[in-house]
This record gives sequence, structure tokens and C-alpha cells, in this order.
Amino acid sequence: MTAPLREIWRVARLKIAGSIADGTKLAAGPQGESGGEGYVYTSADSGAMWTKHTVGNKGTWFVAITANDNRLLAANHRGYIYVSEYPWDVWTPLMGAGKHTWYSIAASADGTVMTAGTYGDYVYTSTSSRPTSSWSS
Repeated sequence: MTAPLREIWRVARLKIAGSIADGTKLAAGPQGESGGEGYVYTSADSGAMWTKHTVGNKGTWFVAITANDNRLLAANHRGYIYVSEYPWDVWTPLMGAGKHTWYSIAASADGTVMTAGTYGDYVYTSTSSRPTSSWSS
């Protein structure tokens, strides 16, 4: 589904957002149960139109985009971290990060360092976005 932001905002209650440095590629995750069945929203035209992507679990999603290679990281507060490369059609869970109550996610501009925080627990870091890469706390 592709639609203008005003239509998606009404339905998904988007709150958590990420963008590359020039602002042309954007991502947002829904907050709470109204976010649907694991949707993350992206825009490749500075926010004029938004596309809904099915990623995983229902609930709140936290997102980060690497500035140099347009990789998108999405962390679900009830499960796994997923990675996708532009145009963000295929999503791969980063099983090495484990299943946690994720509460935040960030990535370096070149995507070589990723950090994610859990609710009331640890901050995890990885230097690889391979699906089986290890994350240290």
C-alpha cells in the first residue's frame, strides 16, 4: 500500500522515525497495537508518499536507516531486529541479536556499527548486519 502521510498517520499513529542525511529516504514505525500486523512505513521521496511493509510482530517498531547504503533496521518491542536494503522489500531477522523487548535502535552512517537497547536490560552492539552476526551486551 502506498499513500500520502496524512492517510497513514491517521491509521498507524507513527511516532518512531529515521532518515538519511539528505532527508530523501525516511522510515517510521507505528506505536502500540494500532500499528497493525508488523508494519514499517518508508518513503523514498522526502515524505510525499509512504509505503507500508510487512515485517514481523504486531506492536511498536523502532527504526534506523544507515545514511550511506540505505539499509533499514527495524526493532520490534516484542521480538527481533530485522534488516532490509533499499527498496526495503525483503526483510531478514538478525537472529544473532536474539529476541528481546527492544526499545531503541541506531546505526552508524556506513552501517558498520549498530546499537539497540532493550527495556530495563542491556544495550547491545554489533559490527555486522549478517543474519547470524553476534551482538554483545
